Amino acid sequence: MVTGRSPLKNKIHSRKDAWLYIVIAIILTVNQIALAELSPIPVNTPPTLPKIYNVSEDDAERYKGILQRARDNKPLWITRLFPTLEEKAAEWSAIKESLGDEEYYGIKHGLPVGNVVSEEHAVFLAYSALEDRFGYDDTTMSVYYPDMTYDITEEDAPVWRIRLVPYGQKRYGSYRVNIDARNGAVLSLRAPEDPRG
Repeated sequence: MVTGRSPLKNKIHSRKDAWLYIVIAIILTVNQIALAELSPIPVNTPPTLPKIYNVSEDDAERYKGILQRARDNKPLWITRLFPTLEEKAAEWSAIKESLGDEEYYGIKHGLPVGNVVSEEHAVFLAYSALEDRFGYDDTTMSVYYPDMTYDITEEDAPVWRIRLVPYGQKRYGSYRVNIDARNGAVLSLRAPEDPRG
């Protein structure tokens, strides 16, 4: 006894399936279009980078106060964990001497020299970027201590690498801002991966 559909019945069945798939595809497409029209535009769209922020005199004064509070209130563990620019540069000099002709693949630390963005102004630019991207107020920004690195790996294109490290007030994760030391352009801005940051 032969089982299964006849070729004619198979053809009919295939046509029914095809029409069913077409109808489902049309319904899904219409739903996607409707959802796209209804879905809200994100409020906090990231800025196009690189971006140059203009820091007004008033903002500079305000940022100076924020930076001072962050430095004054930092706990002892911040001081112990994060070396100063001078300490980082001295460590790089010692590494460079010990390497001789060997290749080095890490960050080369230096100190700002000549007509480049100053350390303080680099922090102000980082604050501007945080305000622009996340809408943070002065109180929020003052609990982030700026761990500064002046990266001279590319000698003709030094970069300020700023890690804003939180302390206290149940804040988690660091923000990372990279700034072109030649012109102050914010090259990148990374939020903490922890959603509570």
